[in-house]
Amino acid sequence: MRSSPIPEADDEDTFSANNSPTNEDESVFNPANFGNVQVSQTPGSHVTSPWSTSSLRIEMESARRLAVSKKLHPYQRDTVDTFLKVSNSSSIAREAQLFIALCELGNKFDSIASAAPSFTVGPALLENIKTYTMAVLLSSKLEVYKGVVPRDHVLAIIRKEGLNIPPNFDRDPHVLKVVGMAIADELTQVRSRIKKAVGASIKDHTTIYDLAESLTDGTKCIVSVPLCARLTLLRKVYLENNTKNFWDAVDSRLKLIQSTASGDARKVTRAFKKILDEDRQTYGDVPSTIAVQDEADAWQDSVDQVISA
Repeated sequence: MRSSPIPEADDEDTFSANNSPTNEDESVFNPANFGNVQVSQTPGSHVTSPWSTSSLRIEMESARRLAVSKKLHPYQRDTVDTFLKVSNSSSIAREAQLFIALCELGNKFDSIASAAPSFTVGPALLENIKTYTMAVLLSSKLEVYKGVVPRDHVLAIIRKEGLNIPPNFDRDPHVLKVVGMAIADELTQVRSRIKKAVGASIKDHTTIYDLAESLTDGTKCIVSVPLCARLTLLRKVYLENNTKNFWDAVDSRLKLIQSTASGDARKVTRAFKKILDEDRQTYGDVPSTIAVQDEADAWQDSVDQVISA
């Protein structure tokens, strides 16, 4: 028996029933499917797709240019490359690198902060302390000259005006303490100068207006009737007690005037007017060369408002 010849395959035999390509055709790389091709892997093998490799190369070149433009050091630029490679392979490794970098940054910051010098009062802040210390001690509204009250008034004014104070002024106890000590030292010095000037004015028999002018010279304060009235009280107390307890005696006399007047502002004003009149009779009236204002000016009034608050 003769066997039938095997028919030759035609083009249609290479297609399945649904006209889809055969498996051999599917294995051929098609540029149109770049980045989406599915690669079969045997267990343990590692295949990097053309898309991820190309993308990483582009990102690394872009990162290098940015690192150079930001003037990163060479070793830092190498770190950028390493970070990008890690980012391409494992999200956990990337997060670990970020965490380690943050910890390193925190350690460096702590070392810088610990090595920073302690806060000191600078020239600009010290100048403002001197200005407002004098204004507070020459205020006719001040009820006590010793203790923390005058210091707190100066602190309140500096805080209110924001005059050359550090940004952490209210948050850092050390800064607040240093500024407070500087104010206390200046208060001590100014009180000493005022006491010496009062004693000298009595010895030289000068008018209260001359005394006021000498104390306000070189300051932002002006000679006013309320200031002169306050200074006459200091001269009156000095004649009675010029010892080291002078300012305690002044505070006691102010308290007595307030209690006698029962806090009535008009009665307090009359009491000071009487003291001023007695002083003028003893030491003379206002010289024609001195301009005396009836009230404090706007700048001194702003200081008086803080004191009276």
